[in-house]
Amino acid sequence: MSVQVHSTEANAALALYPVYPPQWITPVLPPGTADGGLPLSAFTPSGVELVIDPITGLRNWVMAAYDVVTIFVNGVNTGISKTIYPGEEQERILLHVPASWFTNGVNDVRYRVTRASGNDADSPTLKLLYNNPAPTVTVSHPPSVAPGQTAVITITVGYPRPHDTVTLTIGTWSITFPNPTSPITDTLTAAELQLIGDGTHSVFARVRDQLTNNNESATTPITITANQKVYNSPIIAEAVDGMLDVAALRGQDATLRARDWTGIQVGQQVWLKLTGQKPDGSAHVLQFWNGDTHKVNATWVSQGFWDKPLLIAFLKELKEGSLLKLEFWVSEDKSNDFASATQFPYQVYTVIGLQLVLPPPTLTPPTVPIDVLANLDGVKLQITGFAAEKDDKAQFVQVNAPAGAPPFPVVDFVGGIAEISLSAAFLAAWHGKAIEFRWDLIRAGVPAYESPSANFDVMKIADGDPRLPTPDIAGNTGDLLNTTELSPEARILAARWPLFEPRQPIWVTCAGFDKNGNAVSKHVRSGEFNESANGLSVEAPIEWLKALKDGTKQTTTVKVNLDGVADAAKAVVLPSRIYTVKALHPFTIETVLMELNGLNINADFLALTGTPAPGTTQTRSPTSGDGDYAYFSSSTDVATVDSNGLVSGCKNGSATITVRENSTQREVSFPVRVQNVTRLVMTPTHTYSIGAAINWMNSIGGSPVSNAAIDVLKVKFRPLVSSAGGWLCRTDGCGAGHYLSVVTNNPNAWTISCFTGNNSQAHGWCLLPE
Repeated sequence: MSVQVHSTEANAALALYPVYPPQWITPVLPPGTADGGLPLSAFTPSGVELVIDPITGLRNWVMAAYDVVTIFVNGVNTGISKTIYPGEEQERILLHVPASWFTNGVNDVRYRVTRASGNDADSPTLKLLYNNPAPTVTVSHPPSVAPGQTAVITITVGYPRPHDTVTLTIGTWSITFPNPTSPITDTLTAAELQLIGDGTHSVFARVRDQLTNNNESATTPITITANQKVYNSPIIAEAVDGMLDVAALRGQDATLRARDWTGIQVGQQVWLKLTGQKPDGSAHVLQFWNGDTHKVNATWVSQGFWDKPLLIAFLKELKEGSLLKLEFWVSEDKSNDFASATQFPYQVYTVIGLQLVLPPPTLTPPTVPIDVLANLDGVKLQITGFAAEKDDKAQFVQVNAPAGAPPFPVVDFVGGIAEISLSAAFLAAWHGKAIEFRWDLIRAGVPAYESPSANFDVMKIADGDPRLPTPDIAGNTGDLLNTTELSPEARILAARWPLFEPRQPIWVTCAGFDKNGNAVSKHVRSGEFNESANGLSVEAPIEWLKALKDGTKQTTTVKVNLDGVADAAKAVVLPSRIYTVKALHPFTIETVLMELNGLNINADFLALTGTPAPGTTQTRSPTSGDGDYAYFSSSTDVATVDSNGLVSGCKNGSATITVRENSTQREVSFPVRVQNVTRLVMTPTHTYSIGAAINWMNSIGGSPVSNAAIDVLKVKFRPLVSSAGGWLCRTDGCGAGHYLSVVTNNPNAWTISCFTGNNSQAHGWCLLPE
């Protein structure tokens, strides 16, 4: 609801006036949007002033003592209030509301009266427009406006709003633009430039919104000369920054370009004179145009210029470094009267290029330092940027060439370029050094001028450059060199390297460690010519290689003089080949099955003599090796082996014997099979008759002690000494009623005797399978 403060439209129900801001702006646009607006200038540090009238529209006093009046902005209680004390009931109330309570745009403002009785009454709402921030403005323009030009002025408004206005001021002239909601681009017309006038003027813009908020741009100067007459003097088109380089014309005529001026017309007579100086100091004058028939034509007027050739012959007669003055006059009234003709400003040029200055030679490709291995096709030495005349030639000269070096040929200029090729071989001869070149201009068949020299560094070919081949021994490109497998014909090889030529000096060296670990080396080639037709192939030092220590490193190094001159210090080093040496001697042993099948007896109750039974042991040792071995059995209960390779059978079964060479830890194994092993057992007591002994034997699955077994016992065990003998559990070998028994009363010899079987008692002996 829009309410006028002093109208009778106050809210009759509440009987209150709206709040009244003394510094407001009203009305505002568009109509109906707000009752008025608050300019930023209305806000003091204490806030904007709001006045509350204590009477109603019927002029009745409505405030009572201890009523409280509170301001609401956009429906929010601001806490800004006033308590009415006795005697203040009829006084107007002034409250200050800070700007922080207002938002950019339309704000609703009212107040509430809280009665002492507790009843509340709200005033009508006042809609107030608030623009914050204020609009800003910047102006950009050219620094100057010359004759025949226009000026584009760009005005940019920050925080633009409808109904803003922008006023552009240049000097005393100004123009106003409404509603600048987007950047304003204004081109000053010729009429406007005339109103502004020539001179240096200040430029600024001011923006103002409908609430009187405003800002002003920075003030900048603009210089206007658009209203002056322009007299453009003729120029020499090829001149640059006042310098006329005759050499750059390359023997061609220069271009004399007459331009236009203010008021140019067809038929106006023109005069043009060029004045210079000859090498002897005398004047050199050319009257190019001389009025009368020399007139402006229609083409000159339509295109704005008129070109004519200025003869090279005239220019070549000028002195190096002298001044060439162009003077130009126009009969603007077409009277052909030189005395009344308008003289244009002079054009003065400094003449150069009459004394030749040759450019130094350059490289193609231009990369310096020159990487020889990256330019195997060589590089080109060139002359560019020189205006060669007809029949001019060039000869390149190596300033630091060695004595006796042949000269380079004389070459022509083709397409403005003279060049020669520097081969990769030539560059390789200079790797790690600089080459210095100049060139001589051959004119009329004789050397006429020398150029400055230029230095070009040639990159040293690095030792072991990966683009070079790596040598090998016998084609072995792996990491391991087995010297025991090298044939007597083995050779040191390398592929063809870049810049290879037959009979280049080579240096081939093998290095390693001997059996004692001492560093040793062998020079296979020491600067001799390489006789290989394609790469490298020289005999390898086989015996020297075979003397190297196993597991050590062996390095083969090859160097080559690419320039053909034997000099180890200047030789290019190929990548080295490094092997790990495998130099093991043969380690062999017979690996066929070892069979131990002689009758063998084990007896826990008998003492060994230390002599094995026949056929129960066998010695097997390596047939080649270093002599220091260790032996191992996979099953020591079946077979054992001692440090000399003696294998002894223990019980029936199979085992594997392993022999290890201690120095190399290499191992070789062979199988062993043990057969025909029995165990001799004895009854626990000696109270057995022959019959009882045989029954005992049968009960345990034993067998009688045979004569062969007795022979083994005599060899392998010492005689048993005890108080009782032992039945052999046999029924053969004695007369009726008598049986074989071991007599145990002789410690020095085994005794077998016949005893009566029924009246004698002894231990029972028998054999069990082992």
